[in-house]
Amino acid sequence: MIRKIALDTETTGLDINQGHRIISIGCVEIINGMKTGSTIHLMLNPGRPSDPGAIAVHGIKDEFLLNKPKFEEVAHDFLSFIGDDILIIHNAQFDLKFLRNELKISGIIGLEKNHIIDTLLLSRERYPGSPASLDALCKKFNIDNSERTLHGALIDAELLASVYIAMVGTVQSEIDIKESSNNTIDTHLYLKKIIYDINNRFFNISQEDLKKHQESVNKIENSMWKKILPFLY
Repeated sequence: MIRKIALDTETTGLDINQGHRIISIGCVEIINGMKTGSTIHLMLNPGRPSDPGAIAVHGIKDEFLLNKPKFEEVAHDFLSFIGDDILIIHNAQFDLKFLRNELKISGIIGLEKNHIIDTLLLSRERYPGSPASLDALCKKFNIDNSERTLHGALIDAELLASVYIAMVGTVQSEIDIKESSNNTIDTHLYLKKIIYDINNRFFNISQEDLKKHQESVNKIENSMWKKILPFLY
């Protein structure tokens, strides 16, 4: 079983150096290439007002957040939901920057073992020159985003999960490849070589890993990867 979490955040603004904070986190569970219906949606009191530009994007007023918990009060719920599993994030650097900042402010350790799939990078790798926004990808894969009149952490995470599943497919996307730290990384990301850990350290793919992947592919009858592997390496 491979468990992944599509994740999105909303914030008071764009720059943590200006004291901006997270106001909403949405997570959607994906197991074996399918959404399970298990989600978490946290609304947070950031302890500061949102920039007008941010409110124009997500529509969440400051007054609505006054009685909501602070990040440190629900951090355990968030970290328990995501576990050590793979996180799928669109423009991951932005969300990770804010999540790390919240954990640092709260004095909480987390996100140390999660691997990250950045769908922005993935889409640019696979469809160079094409629009790579979440809305553009929804349109590309005929995913209904009509309810997304404003950005929202949970609805964006739901759409992101659907986009990711459409991008990588569900038939042969869950072949286990074990790397030296025993973390599981799915085959498609090995092929594209764009998976990185929470500290943005890129994994180098050894010849042994490539050999193991080829052996796994050879065991699959009529595998589409047998036809395209020569063009990927």
